[in-house]
Amino acid sequence: PVEQMDAYLEKKRGRVSSAADIWRRERPWDTNPMTASQAAALNLAFDAGTGLIGTDGHFNGGRELYLPSSVDGKRVTAVKTSAMVSYTYLERIVIPDSVKYFEPYAFYDKVHLKYANIPEGMEIISEGAFGRCRALSAITIPKSVREIRPEAFYQCSSLDTVVIPDSVEAVGRCAFISVPHVIYHGAAKGFPWGATTGN
Repeated sequence: PVEQMDAYLEKKRGRVSSAADIWRRERPWDTNPMTASQAAALNLAFDAGTGLIGTDGHFNGGRELYLPSSVDGKRVTAVKTSAMVSYTYLERIVIPDSVKYFEPYAFYDKVHLKYANIPEGMEIISEGAFGRCRALSAITIPKSVREIRPEAFYQCSSLDTVVIPDSVEAVGRCAFISVPHVIYHGAAKGFPWGATTGN
């Protein structure tokens, strides 16, 4: 009967909603979960033991990529060196807040990359992370960041203005070389890293 089917569907919706509420409460960082097969279809290679994600080296012509926050329930916590080697023409990447670390030179020399984000909660922007990303047009550095390592945004000449939050305590050598305007009022010392206090 229709009434029984409606009752069954309503009960099932309730279970799904309850499970989703638990998921959101216990895994608030898990905003883009994927299965291993879904990740593989995007040429992503994930190491569940280390939490590191990158690509498998096979060419992918995609220009936009949303990285998973988990793969088969295992948290994605870091982006590996030369992570996006498969994506030759990548223009936009969205990185979930599950990621807490970039290995050095994670996105180095992605010359077509126009948009990327730095996850909330990240404390260190690694050496050469976005070096030579000449098309990168905007970046927001979250207030959780306390250190920007050498050459992090080296030769990112399309980054017209970068605002460094006062939470940053150390800026590495040449971190912002070729970036036209860097605004920073904090206490980090060091030259030449490309920033002029209050400019």
